[in-house]
Amino acid sequence: MPEVTIRHAQGLFDSGTHKLAFGRVVREIVAQEMHIDKVTGPNPQAAQLVAGDIEVRFEEEGPHDIGGRVLQIRIEAMSFPERVASRKDIVKYISMRIREHDYFPERARGVGPHRRPFVCLVLPEAAFEEL
Repeated sequence: MPEVTIRHAQGLFDSGTHKLAFGRVVREIVAQEMHIDKVTGPNPQAAQLVAGDIEVRFEEEGPHDIGGRVLQIRIEAMSFPERVASRKDIVKYISMRIREHDYFPERARGVGPHRRPFVCLVLPEAAFEEL
């Protein structure tokens, strides 16, 4: 199932509650935008997503990190031809919906060009089987 890593600068979120709420919002948006009703190939259920299928992890930038963005959202999910074909639109809509949401950190707005937030979608060839 998709994994989302939210890497952020220290102090970006107002509180732990704000951070958790942001993670839940990202989880919901990713599930909605990456859901595919019909897919070709094995494991079609892996493409039919709900928020509970998305794993979200946070990483806070440390004092020895160099050149990081204020907020980076990296999504890694199984590759399906339907996802690959629409990956640019998926990233565009996920980015737009996150940026417009109330829980988007105010400190992430208006930063310089080398610190601007971004979303990255990685679709590796993968196999999945539950134990």
